[in-house]
Amino acid sequence: MFRPGQLSKPNIRTKISNIKDSLEVDEPPSICYPPIAEGKKGNLRLASGCVYCPHKAKCWKDSNNGSGLRAFKYSNGVKYFTRVISQPNVLEIPLR
Repeated sequence: MFRPGQLSKPNIRTKISNIKDSLEVDEPPSICYPPIAEGKKGNLRLASGCVYCPHKAKCWKDSNNGSGLRAFKYSNGVKYFTRVISQPNVLEIPLR
């Protein structure tokens, strides 16, 4: 069984502290996570670390050719898309 070495493990206490500090400021942090491919048609969605961030709309305001994030309601929750090439066949939720 493979076990990661000490150098490949992040210091989780430091990472949590940094993320908490960045969430408490008014200005958004730099983008923490790259978008993730959703399916095979070219759509990209937010990583789970960005979904719960209060700054997601500011960080991704230029996504979708400048129109910002788009949210779609799936049976297992809302997914936020940074690029929509193929329109999902679920309800789109307007973002405030």
